[in-house]
Amino acid sequence: SGFFRLDLGYFIKNNWAIGVVGRYGRSRTDIDFLSVEGVPTIYQNATERYSLYLSSKNFIPLNAGSRFVLFANSMLGGNWRNQLTETISNGVLQRSFSQRRQMELAFQPGIAFNVIKGLNIELATELISIGGHWSQSYLNGTPTSSSSKFSGSFRFNVLQTNFGVYYY
Repeated sequence: SGFFRLDLGYFIKNNWAIGVVGRYGRSRTDIDFLSVEGVPTIYQNATERYSLYLSSKNFIPLNAGSRFVLFANSMLGGNWRNQLTETISNGVLQRSFSQRRQMELAFQPGIAFNVIKGLNIELATELISIGGHWSQSYLNGTPTSSSSKFSGSFRFNVLQTNFGVYYY
């Protein structure tokens, strides 16, 4: 399992930067167990996630030395997830595959602390998100379900808080 995130940006003005955010994540699970009926069962799951966003980040200094800075990050982009699950029980293989695609516009306010010149610690949370997602699932190669949804949300979710160390 692993996760990688890369934020790159360029300052247009002293308090405004534009950039790109890319993420890649991958996880794998392998479990051997006995089912409720006592049948030996093998469960395997592999998931890959990709995302790419364009960002615009505005900074507002809270004091003259710019030690603490509020910022507003707007991100436009999308993410993709592919998930494969296999279960073998009594010699029968069941393979399910799902794909999920999402496009969104997100607003992430936050606060930054300037440790030394150019090195900031940032804490942000996603507050507003507008977008849509599309998903498709298959079982043993046969389509089982599909969905599409457009939604908007306003939330303060501590579990979606991002923490990062940035060098400007």
